[in-house]
Amino acid sequence: MFDHQLTIRLTGPGEERALQQLADLDSQPHLRGGALIAEVDGEPVAAIGLDSGAVVANPFRPTAGVVRLLEDQRRALQANAPATGDLWSTMLRILRFARPVHDAA
Repeated sequence: MFDHQLTIRLTGPGEERALQQLADLDSQPHLRGGALIAEVDGEPVAAIGLDSGAVVANPFRPTAGVVRLLEDQRRALQANAPATGDLWSTMLRILRFARPVHDAA
């Protein structure tokens, strides 16, 4: 049995290099604007542009399932975004009001 931790999250400031590395590995153009990134055990393996839907993935890792999850998550975000404006701008507006959650343990 395989035990791996998958994390899908919005990219943050300073993560352009990780996105560029994925794009270079995949021989694809660099993603512009916001993106969702998928990490397996802390290693970036794929990303999807929030507005463009363009995908970059590490061709040396099995990422087909991860890419499907990224696409599903992007569609879910789009379905809940206002009809005006781009998805990335909407996410930034939402994140301005987000507050960190701390474990009560």
